[in-house]
Amino acid sequence: MTKKFTIHGAKMTISKQNKSDVYYRVELEDSNGLTSVVYEKSFNDAVLYASEWEKQTEKRKIKHDLETDAIEEMIKEDEARGIKLSLD
Repeated sequence: MTKKFTIHGAKMTISKQNKSDVYYRVELEDSNGLTSVVYEKSFNDAVLYASEWEKQTEKRKIKHDLETDAIEEMIKEDEARGIKLSLD
């Protein structure tokens, strides 16, 4: 069973693969493209969680932007010092 919803711009997919599964898998994506996956015991709990998660969209975006800016600053400082991260 899979159900897809949109709540105020947030996409939500609730699924349960087997009838014997205890938890519903709740996949969420907000209007900024940030995602989350949680597991809830009931369909109603899944919808309530998604509703509360959607209300936090702007706060999540602010925190994400702050984190991105900090990472960009660290990269610039490393480049200025001649330090370069290599994944080779």
